[in-house]
Amino acid sequence: MTLKRNLIAGYAGQLYVALIGILMLPLFLTLLGRESYGLIGLFSSLQTVFLLLDLGLSQTIARETSCFSSGALPAKVFLQRYRAVLIAFLLIALLGGTLLFASAGWLANSWLHTEQMAVVEAQYALQVIAAVVAMRWFSGIFRGVISGAERLVWLNGFNSLIATFRFVCVFLVFEWFGYTILVFFWYQLLLSVLEVLLLYGKSRSLLPANIAGVGWSLRPLLAIGRFAFGVAGTSVIWVIVTQLDKLLISGLVTLADFGLFNLAITVASGLLVVTGPVGAALMPRLTNLFAEKNNEAFVQTYRKASQLVAVVAGSVCFSIMASAEPLLASWTGDAQLAADSANVLRWYILGNFFLSLNVFPYYLQYACGMTRYHVYGHLLLLLVLVPAMLLAVKIAGIQGAAWCWAAVHALYFLGWVAYSHHKLLPGIHRRWLVADLLPVLVPAMALALFWSFWLDVHASRWLNLLLCCAVGASVMLVSVAGCRWMRDAVLSIWRGDSSRGLS
Repeated sequence: MTLKRNLIAGYAGQLYVALIGILMLPLFLTLLGRESYGLIGLFSSLQTVFLLLDLGLSQTIARETSCFSSGALPAKVFLQRYRAVLIAFLLIALLGGTLLFASAGWLANSWLHTEQMAVVEAQYALQVIAAVVAMRWFSGIFRGVISGAERLVWLNGFNSLIATFRFVCVFLVFEWFGYTILVFFWYQLLLSVLEVLLLYGKSRSLLPANIAGVGWSLRPLLAIGRFAFGVAGTSVIWVIVTQLDKLLISGLVTLADFGLFNLAITVASGLLVVTGPVGAALMPRLTNLFAEKNNEAFVQTYRKASQLVAVVAGSVCFSIMASAEPLLASWTGDAQLAADSANVLRWYILGNFFLSLNVFPYYLQYACGMTRYHVYGHLLLLLVLVPAMLLAVKIAGIQGAAWCWAAVHALYFLGWVAYSHHKLLPGIHRRWLVADLLPVLVPAMALALFWSFWLDVHASRWLNLLLCCAVGASVMLVSVAGCRWMRDAVLSIWRGDSSRGLS
């Protein structure tokens, strides 16, 4: 029941955080202007790029916490490793924040193409961004402890509260101090400090009591270095893979145009947000099952989680591909912007759909404590994606980036995912693809294609929204019907028996 409860809490929290952020973005665009919103988009990308300095430590401490919670790791050893990771996090946060702060002048003068915003204002905003990014990244160690201890209900509730302050309460601050980008980022910095303090307090309550002889040293990192650096290699490649296109475009177009481009990317990234809770809940559970040598439950949990992501990601992807233009029109109120951004949204969300499935073999490797196949696969992906993206952006700009994003991730799904399954769980890939995924995805894709033939943009934003909801609900219903265990769970709940499903 812990996995089910964590998944429900994860989806509730992640959906709330994603929706409140997405719904508020048109207000930021309108009240702050396109260039200021472009800086907010760059801020989001820089937060992700900062993960290059993670070195696999946040996921490593989450795994160590899972092992400690299951009794597979002694308290003294766990506390020594936690303190070593804490020291590393603090040093890296200071180093990374300082480097980003020092590069603010170059970014404002040489990289960003501002038109109305003063270069000095952009530089000052980037300096504040450096402090915010460092503080938010430092909180990763505390989130790792809480996640590894499977306290995801608390964590997602906390994330929802912080998101409310970050995206809603900021408008009260605007009313008091003015609608400027500097007010926005100074408020984010103060909120980030509070966030770190509260997360530290919660994570501290989950640690073992002080044990004599633990000390403070970086030496325990050597014991977890192989796994950490394997994850680190994956994280570095993941950041480059997911952020390369955005960073390239931020330096090739004006800051105002980058702000508009970021709108479509934000909607597409919502798919990864709604599938993220599955991975957050699945990794500690698979780790525990692997430690317990419960192979049958290990495989069944993996397959059910794959089907869950196929239902959610497939429904979201195919629905948005069918209704991209009406969705953007209802969200922004700008029909021209919707027409210009719809194709970018369609191809980006298709790429993100494949990305949400491509990560599943990594969950297996995470649980087993080895990540080399994922690293090899992502190195290969990077070798293909970087030159392809550079060429695509040069030839077709934003549209080319979107086409390249979808094509490369589709090829990875068809090739490397099958190879990884063959190495990790021989014989599972055919069942995973044919029995688990296709019965869910094919009917959803067919229905979405049917909708796309006659959907159009209407003058009424509410009518556009109603049509999008109708598309999404119908595609989701067909997807659930194609998943046997979810269909049985829904029928059991309808009959008053809630014991079936993902536990």
